[in-house]
Amino acid sequence: MNLLKKDLADGISFSGEKDGHCITCLEGKQSRNYSEELEGKCLQLVHSDVCGPMSQESRSGGRYFLTFIDDHTRKVFVYIIRSKVEVFEKFREFKSQFENQTGKQIKILRTDKGSGYVNRDFKNFLRNQGIKHELTIPYSPEKN
Repeated sequence: MNLLKKDLADGISFSGEKDGHCITCLEGKQSRNYSEELEGKCLQLVHSDVCGPMSQESRSGGRYFLTFIDDHTRKVFVYIIRSKVEVFEKFREFKSQFENQTGKQIKILRTDKGSGYVNRDFKNFLRNQGIKHELTIPYSPEKN
């Protein structure tokens, strides 16, 4: 419905009209093609964080969840884990799966200084894969 024709948009500044429709409304209804997004800067920067322990276990016994977010596409991957020890294993799984799907490699992994990320095995793996590890302050999820 056109808000301008129904006099419901008095005093509101729009970016213009096209064929009697608000351009902002039309742009807001457009969808993006995911394949176009992947061609850009996909996997340049991946954010990750561990959340938990939760008071209730999942059906599989997990009390934590692990997230990986591609900064460019904002695609989110979530893994349910039982303990922080599983972070390294799930990162390797995520890396393999997403890199195979996109044909691109992770350049930077940004995490906090949690025990799941700061250990010798994880550090050596990132170095051998050529992935820069950026660390943020613990308990600041807005920076992850």
